[in-house]
Amino acid sequence: MSKIPYYLSLILLYLSLLLILYFVGGDQPKVNQSLQSINLFFVFLGVVLFEMGMVLGKSKNPFVFSRFFLLAVFFKMFLFVGIVMLAILKLGLDKHAIVIPSLIMYVLYTIHETYFLMRISKQEPSEPNSGTNP
Repeated sequence: MSKIPYYLSLILLYLSLLLILYFVGGDQPKVNQSLQSINLFFVFLGVVLFEMGMVLGKSKNPFVFSRFFLLAVFFKMFLFVGIVMLAILKLGLDKHAIVIPSLIMYVLYTIHETYFLMRISKQEPSEPNSGTNP
């Protein structure tokens, strides 16, 4: 699978959400900054998970990829809740102003990530090179 469609759609999703967040945040600079940080968090995590998925998707053991996917979902959910709680408790942000936009970002990035990771999982595992060209 080529990496280009993944990265193009990730950039498009990031820029779209950045534009939407600009209008949602209104005149609250702390909320805008926190939402943009969460947006960047999802982009960074998406790149890491995609690259790891590309490597693990070539494994002959089908359970390696499924374990990775389940751990990635748990890890992402745990970090996401921690970041939102940190923004609410430590930065004193209004929970209504940050929770709903953050959840929307979480859902959109999760759909994007799941779509591409499932495409990777359907690939045939790589065979060792026998030295002959087909």
